[in-house]
Amino acid sequence: MPLSNLRKSVLYQQSIAIANEDNYPELQRLKGVPFYIWGENEEDKLKRHSKGQYTFNELIGLPRRDREEMPLMPYQQELYELLKHERYLWIKKSRGLGLSEFFLRWLLYNCFNLYPPHSQICICVGPNQRLAEDLVSRFKGLLQYKLSPNLFDRSRTTEAVINTMRVIAIPSFHSQVLRSRDMVKCVYIDEGCLYSSIPTGRIKISSGRFLS
Repeated sequence: MPLSNLRKSVLYQQSIAIANEDNYPELQRLKGVPFYIWGENEEDKLKRHSKGQYTFNELIGLPRRDREEMPLMPYQQELYELLKHERYLWIKKSRGLGLSEFFLRWLLYNCFNLYPPHSQICICVGPNQRLAEDLVSRFKGLLQYKLSPNLFDRSRTTEAVINTMRVIAIPSFHSQVLRSRDMVKCVYIDEGCLYSSIPTGRIKISSGRFLS
């Protein structure tokens, strides 16, 4: 193995070890908590907080718009309930609804509360490497905002390792690499309606064995 590849391999193994170490007690708080509580009045929320009880999204920080934290919306609750029992979802939506943000939060929640150790999550994006890097950066930022600023290996721009899980973003023109993945628990296609029919068909074929 070339020395450069060996160094990359060592750095990657170190990133897995760091992500799994027990010296991040703040990450342990993300296990066994509710994703979010919709429709809660302010008095009940204050009582809950006084007892040290927080939801997952409160712990990592709520979505922000113009630097102000915003609550999760009712339509996101409907989506969250659907995801509990539906294996296949195709969402046709308008822009600016925050669904990419919602799905990144849902995937992160599952890394701590649903998926078995060493699972993989594949995120398919448009035909651009930068799109993959941006989405993974947003995923990492969910934990870096309040909890663990130095958790992730910055040299890996299209994947994140957290709680033994690998989250990998794949440009649509590289979707055939899905075939080589193992222990894949979720394939999330971001802005899939904007792809041409050829990449979309390839993604369906490549991910088919995980969805059967």
